[in-house]
Amino acid sequence: SARVIGSILEFVFVPADPEAALARLCSASVRIVSLTVTEKGYYRCTDGSLDRTAPLVKQDIDEWGGARGLAQPRTAFGLICTILQRRRSEGLGPLTVLSCDNMPMNGSVCRAVTLDFASAVDPDLAAWMERDVAFPNSMVDRITPATENEHRELLRSEYGIVDDWPVIAEPFLQWVIEDSFSAGRPSWELAMPNDVMLTADVEPYELMKLRLLNSSHSALSYAAMLCDHVFVDDALADPDVFAFLRAYMLEVVKTLGSVHGVDLAEYQRSLLERFSNAYIKDKLARLALDGSQKFMNTLQHALLYYRAQQELVCEVLAKSSWVAPTHKHAKEGTDIVALALAAFMRYAAGTDASGEPLELVDPLTDALRPIAVRAYAGLGRGCEWRRRRPAGTRPGHVRDTPHRRRA
Repeated sequence: SARVIGSILEFVFVPADPEAALARLCSASVRIVSLTVTEKGYYRCTDGSLDRTAPLVKQDIDEWGGARGLAQPRTAFGLICTILQRRRSEGLGPLTVLSCDNMPMNGSVCRAVTLDFASAVDPDLAAWMERDVAFPNSMVDRITPATENEHRELLRSEYGIVDDWPVIAEPFLQWVIEDSFSAGRPSWELAMPNDVMLTADVEPYELMKLRLLNSSHSALSYAAMLCDHVFVDDALADPDVFAFLRAYMLEVVKTLGSVHGVDLAEYQRSLLERFSNAYIKDKLARLALDGSQKFMNTLQHALLYYRAQQELVCEVLAKSSWVAPTHKHAKEGTDIVALALAAFMRYAAGTDASGEPLELVDPLTDALRPIAVRAYAGLGRGCEWRRRRPAGTRPGHVRDTPHRRRA
């Protein structure tokens, strides 16, 4: 279905008119600022702290102007701290900062880096924020690809609507929010009772989505592009890619605990069905953006947890020879996860098996590429990621298949 969204009445682009944007955001009627800036927009060091040496972060710190904050914020937390500084100076009180990014404990991460920035520019502001400003965690689950010409044409041909920038989204929607707000909130759960959940603990839902949806997207993207696919739904129509992704999910789900109200087997089945939606036409190249950051956020803690469980089981078995290896992690491995990471590194090498260039858009491209090239060169001949295309087909071409496999 298609519909015109009538609730968006005005748009202010901060870089083009920062003062107009700040005036709106500092209004007493504004109680929530939400943000989606992707993982790399938080400028974190490996220990999770704010990278104050990053050029845009350093510029915002250097240009901080006291009670008025920044005239031209260049980072999300520079903007947030400016809003809060002006509101505090004018006696307007705090607001809630609601991160909707795909990161573990996104609100906690946003709070940490924003307080770190505030401490660098005004310790009194940081103390006030720490006491009065809420940063709830949230999980948003809805596949929304970047707008392409295929989407514009679909809207024009099937619905008779001409729109230069339609937003395409799947029917599925789930929004889980930590119920912690500084200045009240809308009753989202009443407006969308089937789609919104307010809870005291978002983490189980967040981990489920990050590890099964987001990490699967990343794993799928590199493996499928190395098999010459372009679109997600076309890749899922490929029996080899489908089997790989299903096996990947079965390995990753072992790192999750129970999630209240969710059947994890059904959730995996629904993901494979959602990824296969031909109307979304999501591009694998979009999913492959910033893979180093995405895998760190979606898989790092999962693999560390799994390794700890394996070590514990091995330790118990070594000390108690009479204990049978019946623990759920005793005979399990991560071969498919390793294959997904190998596909990422193979893609990072920069060329495919035929020598054609592969574009890696990643903040760590310069560091990853030489490592990937050395690793690939060390394998020797015969260890190539290659799958022959049927005669008469081309990269991105989809063969007719008698049916679409399901989980």
